[in-house]
Amino acid sequence: MNATPTQSSLSDSQRAALAARLRRGRDAAPGAIPRRAPGRSELPLSFAQEQLWFIDQFHNLPTYNIPGLLRLRGPLDAAALGRAIDQLIARHETLRTRLVANTDGRPIQLIDAAGASELAQLDLSAVPGDQVEQRLREFAVEQALQPFDLAAGPLFRRTLIRLSATEHALLIVLHHTIFDGWSFGVLLRELAACYTEQVTGVPAGLAELPVQYADYALWEQDRLSGPELAELAEYWKANLDGLETVQLPTDRPRPIAADHSGGIEHGHFGSTLLQGLRELAKQQGTTPFVVLMATLQALL
Repeated sequence: MNATPTQSSLSDSQRAALAARLRRGRDAAPGAIPRRAPGRSELPLSFAQEQLWFIDQFHNLPTYNIPGLLRLRGPLDAAALGRAIDQLIARHETLRTRLVANTDGRPIQLIDAAGASELAQLDLSAVPGDQVEQRLREFAVEQALQPFDLAAGPLFRRTLIRLSATEHALLIVLHHTIFDGWSFGVLLRELAACYTEQVTGVPAGLAELPVQYADYALWEQDRLSGPELAELAEYWKANLDGLETVQLPTDRPRPIAADHSGGIEHGHFGSTLLQGLRELAKQQGTTPFVVLMATLQALL
């Protein structure tokens, strides 16, 4: 079953319209996103945030929690680390954003004021050496599986864990409505720069952010609205019409209500296969992720 129309299935006019739309998207990319007017009271969610908020109304589960554990070795100034995290939160509005329903029941973003916060700490230095890693993993899993309240917030939890005098771990857990896996690299680089500033007094030298995520959400909602949104919606309705749900054979009955309990299967891609996937993606003008998704679709 092919759930997505291929290029060859499009008429000449459809291909031309699709190419024009892609060019518009490329030409209007990040540099064209304007800063919002100061004092705007209601900020919409991005479409991605709307999806996650909608799911959360039915199932307040930790499915979309994103945890990360950073190991820190050497002398550590815990107070300076706490100030560095506050500096990072002040810099990125999304790290102090909550998702609430307005008087009409529509979800909006609320950005809390920046300020000092307390860095939670846990001391495991007295735990016997052969049990420390187990206790650390148990605590990390416990925090990762604790759901967020999208309206109450905050959607960013952090705990500094002392393992010994010269070894610590920083556990962070964020909700996917304000963060994604790619953002970890940005967060760690900027946190290191802010920590160095707090310890040495030398400015981190981070460039001012041209836009914040709420600016992007406004731009996206404005760009994909009215006739443009209706055209896209009609295109996919027409092309996906009549497709049936894939019924996968399972080794046990599926529950009436999904409990979102899953597992992870690990496999190894050899260098030859991985290089082949990358080359195929390059030839098709897409990413390895899209190639793998297309492969899964073909399999299903």
